[in-house]
This record gives sequence, C-alpha cells and structure tokens, in this order.
Amino acid sequence: MKTSPAFLPLLGAIFLVSTYAASPADIYAGVQVIRVPTGSSRAGVAALENLIDALQLSSWSDAPVANSHVDLEVPADKHAAFINGISKILISSGAKQQGFDIEIMHEDLAASIAAEAEGMYDSSARLQGGSDS
Repeated sequence: MKTSPAFLPLLGAIFLVSTYAASPADIYAGVQVIRVPTGSSRAGVAALENLIDALQLSSWSDAPVANSHVDLEVPADKHAAFINGISKILISSGAKQQGFDIEIMHEDLAASIAAEAEGMYDSSARLQGGSDS
C-alpha cells in the first residue's frame, strides 16, 4: 500500500509531538509552590487576586478568601516579582504584623514530582517482588 503525500505532514506532526512531549521535569523545573496567607482584610485579598492575575500564576486552591490561604505555583522567572508584590500585600493588609508569612511547600516542583515518582516505582517493584518473609 502506498502512502499518500498529503498524509506525510500528519505523520511528521505525530512524530514531533511524541518526540518532544514535555515531561513534568521540563514543565515544572524551578517552579516553587508557595502557601500564602490571605489575612483578614478584604483589600488584602483583592490585592492578592490582582497579583495572581498580573503574574498569571496557577493556583492549587479555590479563589482566595479572607482568613485562609492560597497555594500558588510560582515559576522561577516570576519569583522576584511575586516576592516583591506579596511582601507589600502582607505588610499593608496587616497579615505580616499578625505573624502570617508565606510558606514554601515545594522548593522545586519538578524535583518533588521526580522524588514521588521514584517512591511509587520503588513501592511497585517491592510489591511485584513479593514479601521478604
């Protein structure tokens, strides 16, 4: 059976996608996951929402609400702008004075994913190998 020349670009595209599909290590390298307290101020929550929108950050949490927290993915190239912005928000909202501060949940999300995957692989290998008793 002869392959139609019109079909060749599709084969090329499939090859490129399968060859260059991004792995979690590529996507999340240098991304920190940071827990941010929202404080009790509505103005502080609004400022936080504006910062999230301005930097186009991904959130692991629902929309920010007062007296809670939000978990954000902060890429390395946006880290300085985020820290600068969130520091101002925490101070102006009074959250910093109340003892609230950010918490780094994952220093490097790609490394955390790799470590978790390795642990899952090790557990699976032990289960398939049987018990040592």
